Amino acid sequence: MSEENFKNPRKLLNAWEAQALATLTSKGLPNSFKAITELMRDESQDAEAITAAEILFWGRVWRQSKTKEEVVTSWNHLLRLIKHNNYQGMASYEDGKKSMEGADERVDLPVQERILELIEEGLSPEEVIMRGFSFEKVTEAIKNGA
Repeated sequence: MSEENFKNPRKLLNAWEAQALATLTSKGLPNSFKAITELMRDESQDAEAITAAEILFWGRVWRQSKTKEEVVTSWNHLLRLIKHNNYQGMASYEDGKKSMEGADERVDLPVQERILELIEEGLSPEEVIMRGFSFEKVTEAIKNGA
């Protein structure tokens, strides 16, 4: 992978996802969102397949993150997963993309549910807003959840 790609998180993620897709495809495993969430919990699979599934899962979460908290959480999971693996430059993104099915699946929690969850955890509305949610969404969630 060129040095240019190391400066762009999307290009890094594309390369990691391509390798993860190539890994799952070579093992004959599906790669839809539902399949990778099941694969992540399947202890009968080998570690390489589970890691590939987790990379795809957290990559999809990162791409659809709505708040800073979700971005940081998903990126931390991705970095933990690739830390001791060789997920750079082993496959091109286009190679992995060819084998991908269901790439447009959404994996995000509805915003109001997440806001209410944070408030139930003890955060004030101001703290929820500081996490990246808009004032309008927080107000709406509180009004609807009360």
